[in-house]
Amino acid sequence: MHARLCISGNYPERFCVTNGVKQGCVIAPILFKLFFAATLGEALPSSAEVILIRFRTDGGIFNIRRLQAKTKVYLQLVGDLLFADDCGAFAHTEDHLQILMNNFSSAAGNFGHVSTTPGPASVLSEDGQSDREVSNYISKASASFGRLYTRVWNSHDITIPTKIAVCQAVVINSLLYCSESWTTYARHIKQLESFNNSCLPKIIHETWQDSVTNLDILSKSGCPSIESMIKQLRWAGHLVRMDDDRLPKQLLYGALVGGQRKIGRPRKRFKDCLNASLKDCAIDLETWELIAYDRLLRRRSIYGGILHFEAERSQCIIQNRLWRKDPLDAAPTGLVCHLCSRPCANKTRLPAHLRLRHPGYASHKPSSSRAMWLP
Repeated sequence: MHARLCISGNYPERFCVTNGVKQGCVIAPILFKLFFAATLGEALPSSAEVILIRFRTDGGIFNIRRLQAKTKVYLQLVGDLLFADDCGAFAHTEDHLQILMNNFSSAAGNFGHVSTTPGPASVLSEDGQSDREVSNYISKASASFGRLYTRVWNSHDITIPTKIAVCQAVVINSLLYCSESWTTYARHIKQLESFNNSCLPKIIHETWQDSVTNLDILSKSGCPSIESMIKQLRWAGHLVRMDDDRLPKQLLYGALVGGQRKIGRPRKRFKDCLNASLKDCAIDLETWELIAYDRLLRRRSIYGGILHFEAERSQCIIQNRLWRKDPLDAAPTGLVCHLCSRPCANKTRLPAHLRLRHPGYASHKPSSSRAMWLP
C-alpha cells in the first residue's frame, strides 16, 4: 500500500507503507474508520442497485396511508448499515448481492485489506424468516447449558437462586441475543418455550414423574416466560427517540418503494410484532410514541405491561388446561351442546364435538344451520 502526506498544501511523492500501528494505539480506530470509509466509497458507487425506501416520521408508525401522501414523504437509498466495525450490505437479488461483495473485495484489496468470512452471529435465510436464526441460538444456548451441567446445575454447594441467576446471565442471554429484532411466529415462541421448560426442571430438580406443569416450573423458579422477554418495546422506544436523520428510524417508519411479493397472505413484519406486543401489554397504540420520549414513564409502562401480559397468559393456560381436563370447572363461554349439555371452549370446538361425539346428528344437520355446523 502507498500513501503520501499533505504538507502546506503540497503533496510529495508517494511512499510505501510496510508497518502499521501497535496494538492498543489510540490512532488505530481513527485510521480504521478512514480506510473503511474509503473502501466503502470505492465499492458502493460501482455496486449493483441499492434499496430505495420512502419514509415519514409523523402521523403514527402503524398508519400506512401516511406514506401515500405527495408531500412530507422523503426517499432514502439504503446500500449498507454500519455498526462499529461491521457493515451490512443489501441488494434486491442474490446476484446483485454477489456483485456488491465482489466490488467490496476488490476495493479492500486496493487498500491492502484482507477480506475474510467469519462465522456469522446471525443466520439469514432466503425467505426472510427467522427459523434458522432461532434454531441457531437454541443450539448455542443448549451448548452453554451443557457445559455448566456438571459444575453448576448438579452441584449441591450452589443454591437454586444462584443457579437461576447464572442461567439467566449465561443461557438465556445466549438464547435471546438479538431477539428484539426478530419477526416471531407462534412456532418460534413454542420452540423457545420448549427449550426453557426443558432447562428449568433440571435446575430446580424436578422430573416428569412429578407431574408438574410448565406454569408451576416458572412459578417455582421465579422466572418469566420467554414470550414476555422478547417483546420489542424497549428497542422500539430507542428507535422512536432517535433523530429523524438516523437510518434505523427511517427504516422503522418507512416502506419499500418497489418490489413484488407472492400471491397470498402477506408475511409478518416487525411492525406487526410490535403492534401485537403493545396490545398484549395493554399500551395504547395512539400514545405509545409520546410515552417513549419519557424514560421513566416508558419503563413503568413496559414493566406494568409485562406483568399484565404474564397474568393474562397464566390465566389463559389455566383455562385451557381446565377445558381439556375438567370442562365443567372451566369458565363458561355460553357454548353448550344441546344434545349432551357438554360445554365447549370456543366456536370451533362445538362443531368438532358434534362431528366426533354425535356423527349421526352431524350427517343429518339442517340446511339452515349449515354455516354453523361445517368445520
